[in-house]
Amino acid sequence: MIYPKITLITPTFNSEKYMKYTLESIVSQKYPDLEFIVVDGMSKDNTLEIIKSCDIVDKLITGEDKNLYEAINKGIQNSSGELVKIINSDDYLLENCLKEAAEKYQKSKNKKIIIDGYLKAINENGSFKSIWTKEQKIINNYDVFNHPSWFVPKKVYDEFGLYSTDYNICSDYEYYLRLKKNDVQFQTIKRPIVAFRMGGKSYNLDSMPEMIKINLKYFPAFKAYPDYYKHYFFKVLQIIYNKTREKFPFIIPILNFLRKK
Repeated sequence: MIYPKITLITPTFNSEKYMKYTLESIVSQKYPDLEFIVVDGMSKDNTLEIIKSCDIVDKLITGEDKNLYEAINKGIQNSSGELVKIINSDDYLLENCLKEAAEKYQKSKNKKIIIDGYLKAINENGSFKSIWTKEQKIINNYDVFNHPSWFVPKKVYDEFGLYSTDYNICSDYEYYLRLKKNDVQFQTIKRPIVAFRMGGKSYNLDSMPEMIKINLKYFPAFKAYPDYYKHYFFKVLQIIYNKTREKFPFIIPILNFLRKK
């Protein structure tokens, strides 16, 4: 099999804490046709030293960025791979991730697709938290989109544009809705292919204002809210439970009961 060229893009800023795990996971893939681009937002710690010590980096782009998505866009614009994958500097690739995604892409007659997969969620200290499948719905019967697992053909970015820099936290969600509205299909590898570290702003209530704005951009008001509020209602209950589980153990049975409704 002739494997398509894959471009990996890692945006970094003061990423010394976890960067070595990302780099090691890339090296372990042993993928035959790989381009690796790092976009650094002028890190002040040892991030650049760690990156420069590894000989797998093909392009290092440095400079200030408006936000994460501007950094990602710089990487995409400088990429030459047929498939493009974003791998964040606190995440890492799981075994045989690149080859399996490439094989699934090559077997598909439709090349205007996204290859995605399940995620292994880990805590900040690296301990296992959970597996994220795609069985849940994010809004209006759209699946949870597991952006850290995506492999995107360069031609998809060429046709539908790059990530919007108008959003600091949820531009990946806006891009997902943009693709769904244009009938871009997803083909899913039904196992965890990327480990991602919990704790970012995308996974707490800081993202709520942007998600509301994005939902209203793509859906009529009466469709933009119900699933969205249900989604965040459970998040709020989970936060309350995590902080009060010893004092109020009855909260979790209530949460489980409501999820079934």
